[in-house]
Formats: sequence, structure tokens, C-alpha cells
Amino acid sequence: MSVNQVWAWFIQFLRSHLLISGGSTLFIETSLRRPLDKENKDGSLEVTGQLGDVMKESAKIAYTFARAFLMRKQPDNNFLVTSHIHLHVPEGATPKDGPSAGCTIVTALLSLALGRPARQNVAMTERCL
Repeated sequence: MSVNQVWAWFIQFLRSHLLISGGSTLFIETSLRRPLDKENKDGSLEVTGQLGDVMKESAKIAYTFARAFLMRKQPDNNFLVTSHIHLHVPEGATPKDGPSAGCTIVTALLSLALGRPARQNVAMTERCL
């Protein structure tokens, strides 16, 4: 699981220095929907939670980006190509969260694909470019 964690002191710094308001923790959970089938080359992504269209679109873009990144860095790892993945945002998101959650979603997908948990003390923001 990857956490879009913004610490209170960091939010306060941003508010006081950059005049930015808001900021909250957005949890992204990923898991396999069914056991890995290496013979089936048609993976899929199911997105659930109280998500708007922007968040759903961001999840699809992040999935495409994560697949391309993993294929480039580890050509033998076809986990994201062949797996049926479930991505869930437990508490939903505001309509503006979609683009800014891209890096967190990519991190959650790569964490699942590599079998390594993401660090819990990292704040993430911005979209995938």
C-alpha cells in the first residue's frame, strides 16, 4: 500500500509560505484480484472507491505509465501486463485529487509489482508527466 502522506508541519509551511490550503492523507491500496496467471497475457485494472471521473482517469493513466516504466526498467517483469489488479481508494477523494494522485498510484502499482512496500514516511504530490 502506498500513502500520500502530508505531515502537519509541512502543510503549515506550505500554507504560510506558498499560500496553499488543504492537504490530507489519501490512501491507495492495491492487490491482486485473482492469482497470477502467466499464460494469460491480458491483465486488467479495477478501480473502486468513492471516485470521480478525474480520479478514475488518473488511475488508468498511472497504470499505463507504471506498465511502461516497469517494462523499460525490468523487461522480464511482466507482472503489470498479465495481472488482474484491484486499486482501491478507501475514503474517496475530492474532484481535484485525480491529477495530484498520479505519482502515488504509480508507486502503489510498482510496489505491488516488485513485491516491495513503499516507504511510509514519504509525501507525494503532482501528476505523472
